[in-house]
Amino acid sequence: MKYRYALHEERNSQLAGASPSKKYLCPSCGKKRFVPYVDLKEGGFADVNQYGRCDREVNCGYHQYPKSEKSEKKPEKKQQPMIRIDATIVEKSCARPPSTLARFVADRFGEAGKMALKTYKVGTSNKPWPGASVFWQIDHKGVVRTGKIMDYQIIDRQPKRVREPKARMQWVHSMMGLKGELKQCLYGLHSVGDCETVYIVESEKTAIIMKAAMPEIAVIATGGVGNLNSVLMMPIAKKRVRLLPDADLYMKWRIEAEESAYFMRDIAVLDWGIAKVGYGGDPADLILQGELPDLFEPEANDPFEGLAPKKKMKTKLDRMIERNPALQSMIDRLDLVEI
Repeated sequence: MKYRYALHEERNSQLAGASPSKKYLCPSCGKKRFVPYVDLKEGGFADVNQYGRCDREVNCGYHQYPKSEKSEKKPEKKQQPMIRIDATIVEKSCARPPSTLARFVADRFGEAGKMALKTYKVGTSNKPWPGASVFWQIDHKGVVRTGKIMDYQIIDRQPKRVREPKARMQWVHSMMGLKGELKQCLYGLHSVGDCETVYIVESEKTAIIMKAAMPEIAVIATGGVGNLNSVLMMPIAKKRVRLLPDADLYMKWRIEAEESAYFMRDIAVLDWGIAKVGYGGDPADLILQGELPDLFEPEANDPFEGLAPKKKMKTKLDRMIERNPALQSMIDRLDLVEI
């Protein structure tokens, strides 16, 4: 017999030796529409004052299984604490000799390059690939959430990821064996501060090179194609955000921007010079060709027209929370704050 308990029906009553089928007072609505469970192993009823189902499914909906019922819902899994990495680990990685990528940036851009490396706290890995770069994800509160280890090599005077025989990429928290929940943040989020305008690119390398070439702006990176989302962008929701996607990601990011406009104060996608680098190119490629990305706002008749209204909507997020209080719960649960 698969289950020990079953709802009280004529057939189950006979099997269990219970009285003929009849209904009892519902412990929730008080109506005599309550069908109790019978014990098919021991015989008789389970507690008729607690275990059963009210057949007023729309107006009441009470349904309680006996404690030992196999189909009883399992308790919710306890939420694990967020992974955090001690700041001293970051400091040690930054104290090592520069990585291949860091040497390239410092040689190419001089003091501006060194300042960019310092701004993002670019570290050097000692394993699994000595000399690889460590991109630390540090949030707006200065909490180090994780680090991404990526190895680069210089090909034709440009930094390229090592992908053969397979891509060299590893998470620091995995290598350290840290337990908990990984909650990523946008790369460089800690450097935004009071900047009114924030530029977002896809890769960490692009953010560093763009910052080295244009020190006066705030540049952060998604660190992954799928990381341009509402959760990661919430800390900058009240900023003026401009997206500079890789050439092959333009349409995808345009759609993401349209979907994010409901909670972002001001968001738009920029052309930045996509046609000059071709499919798969990014702003770093343009910079290394000797040109700076075009950060001008798109014209009204331009095919790359901005996606967000020009009018500032400083209280849009507040009005949205009023309509949907669950959004505030999500902000509180993820520990997101305005910066």
